[in-house]
Amino acid sequence: MAAARTYMVRELVRSGILLLALTFAGTASAQRPAPEGRWVVNWAEQRCTLSRRGIGEDAPAIAVTSALGVSQPQLMFLNMAIDTSGLAQSTPIEIVLFPGGERRSGKVDRHYRAMGERSLVVDVEGDDFMDAFARSEAVALERNGRRLAELAYPIAGQAVEALRVCNDDLLTSWGIDMVARRALSRLPRSANAGRSVGNLDYPRSALRAGEQGSVVVRLRVDPDGRVGECVPVSSSGSGALDRQTCSIYTHRVRFEPALDAEGHPVAAMIASRVTWHLDSRPIRPDSPAR
Repeated sequence: MAAARTYMVRELVRSGILLLALTFAGTASAQRPAPEGRWVVNWAEQRCTLSRRGIGEDAPAIAVTSALGVSQPQLMFLNMAIDTSGLAQSTPIEIVLFPGGERRSGKVDRHYRAMGERSLVVDVEGDDFMDAFARSEAVALERNGRRLAELAYPIAGQAVEALRVCNDDLLTSWGIDMVARRALSRLPRSANAGRSVGNLDYPRSALRAGEQGSVVVRLRVDPDGRVGECVPVSSSGSGALDRQTCSIYTHRVRFEPALDAEGHPVAAMIASRVTWHLDSRPIRPDSPAR
């Protein structure tokens, strides 16, 4: 295959997860810390993640995920010397991509320490971030003009393309026709998905049983913007949580419908994920797949 001329792909199966390990030529900027490992696409059950990790357990690392193909990806920085004081959830963050200095807005999703690693997760705004990231070879985070972190890497174009292939395969496995999807001039957009589910929606049976988890549902959004069909395609492990998720999407969530090539409203299939927590964090629906 033509891609073999520019990078090598090795398929490794680890506990049911497909890892695509990609080795790229090129060197990162000497002025910024740079993970020395490979770009790796992790095809997990509910999302694809592109990451690059340095050598050693506590080495700095970067990861980007475009969950379900949504237009709002997430950036994760691991084991970076970042001052997280004042970085509460939803704190505005500036993402700067080099060498062009392109800027994108973002918000802090969370920062935490787990299994000995320090993590900062940022939600990135803008439909074109993955295209910009593919052109980049370094990224920095800034807050009120102060540089919080920066990391260099070989140009990410081929790695981002592998991430897109992973996302396409995942959506296809959930019954979404990618040919029909690409024929649309606009995919369904929801203005109220993030406000349509809250902690009071937690099913009592799931609370009593201590059930939590993430469920992915396939939605058919009809030309009137209503959800005409909701099917769990990756279960949370709780039937009550899966059913409640579909009930909320069917009865509460409204979309701007998909548009065909001529700009007419049409039905379209998308996917969305809702994560149900049994702690103080809010229940979080991801944006539907774009």
